[in-house]
Amino acid sequence: MTQILYTPVGDFVTPIDFWDQPSDPQTDGTKPDPVSVLTGIYSKLESLWTTTGARRLSQQVLTTTSHRITIRYTPGLRSRMFIIYNDPDVAVDSTKPAWQQGRRFDIDSINDPDAKKVELQILAIERNDGR
Repeated sequence: MTQILYTPVGDFVTPIDFWDQPSDPQTDGTKPDPVSVLTGIYSKLESLWTTTGARRLSQQVLTTTSHRITIRYTPGLRSRMFIIYNDPDVAVDSTKPAWQQGRRFDIDSINDPDAKKVELQILAIERNDGR
C-alpha cells in the first residue's frame, strides 16, 4: 500500500482567492459578474509545464502554464471556479474589479489524493495572451 506524504504546513505560503461564475443569466440576458467564494486560502503553488506559441494569433502569442495548487481540504470547491493570486510582483489596475486583478488560474480538476479529506491538489491553467 502506498502512503501519501502530505504537504508540510510551512509550504503553504501563497494566499489565493476562489471565485465562482454564476451560470444563470441575469434578467436582461447578460452574464453576471463572478462572486468571491473564499479569500486568503494559503496554498503551495507549483508550475508544472508551459506551452508557448501553441496558438498564434496576429501579433499575439497565447501561452498556457499548468500549475499544481495544493491546499488543506476545503469542501464545496468546484472545477467551474477560478483562482486569483494577487502576486505582489504584478502591477494591479485598481480601475478593474477584484476578479480581474492579479493572476487568474482556471481550475481543470480538484483531487483529494487519498480520499481522507486532508488536502486537495488542484490542476489549474494560467493563460497569458501576450499583452
